[in-house]
Amino acid sequence: MEIHILGGLELVDAWPPRTGPIRSFRARPAGAGEDAPITHFVKVRWPERGEADALRAAQFAHEADLLERLNHPAIPTLHDRGEQAGLEFFAMDYIDGVALRDLVFEGDRDAPGLSRPQAVFVAAQIADALRHVHDLSDVGPEGDPVPLNALHRDVTPDNIVIDTNGDATLVDFSIADSDLLAPRFKTPTAGTLGYMAPERLRDPPHATPRSDLFALAVVLWEMIRGERCFPGQDRQTVLDAVMGFDMRRTTHRIPGLSSRLSEVLRKNLDPTPERRFESAYDVLRRLSQATEAADAERARAELGARVRRRLGREE
Repeated sequence: MEIHILGGLELVDAWPPRTGPIRSFRARPAGAGEDAPITHFVKVRWPERGEADALRAAQFAHEADLLERLNHPAIPTLHDRGEQAGLEFFAMDYIDGVALRDLVFEGDRDAPGLSRPQAVFVAAQIADALRHVHDLSDVGPEGDPVPLNALHRDVTPDNIVIDTNGDATLVDFSIADSDLLAPRFKTPTAGTLGYMAPERLRDPPHATPRSDLFALAVVLWEMIRGERCFPGQDRQTVLDAVMGFDMRRTTHRIPGLSSRLSEVLRKNLDPTPERRFESAYDVLRRLSQATEAADAERARAELGARVRRRLGREE
């Protein structure tokens, strides 16, 4: 089934271009004209047969439920959700930018990764987004806040977008977890190898806010080094690499880090969850105290310029 307009939005093109029961589209207001800018990102779910349909429907609705409750500058805002012609959809902000992966691994071959101030700037924005996710609550029957125990569970360079102003946005809550999702629809093993904390790779898998902090530390290490931290292709190989990771080793060491930045990496890459920082707020506070965070506006401007060059918008 082909459909071109959903919820008053014209679907311009699939992004990324792929088929499947859940697809994403760049969109703009219907009737705005071909020259009008892209304004929205629309996710659409096609119905399936059997049990897979119920699972994907629940997870699709859960992603929209979370976005509906989240309100943070580093998280896309949900603008609409509904059903049309038998298709479920929701529309959110379109982030005009590139995935962090494109800057870290596919940028300047002579100087891979980001500068340390740029890496700290991105990590701080994502840490603040995670703080908001982890603190998310609903209103209980007595009007008191009820924690939703929300987790992102897939903090990776693919799921962080840097826009043309240099700001970072945490995207893709498709495998996020919270108490809004019924237990029978939870997928504890879902995630991206190389960014999943060791407690998520063991049997039975277990995730906490500290698991998201581990993933953020992996991304931070990769931004600075410009290479993969745990490049294994299977769970056991990655688990062994995580358990043997030591910032003091030559292959893992990053010389010249400030004490605060080094502390964030060392503690949050620890395979034992209890040794990591307790909350995303603690990480944000440490990052803000790092000397690398002293000129955040310059780091932001440099990131924005890199993104614009990447998109072919030379200044």
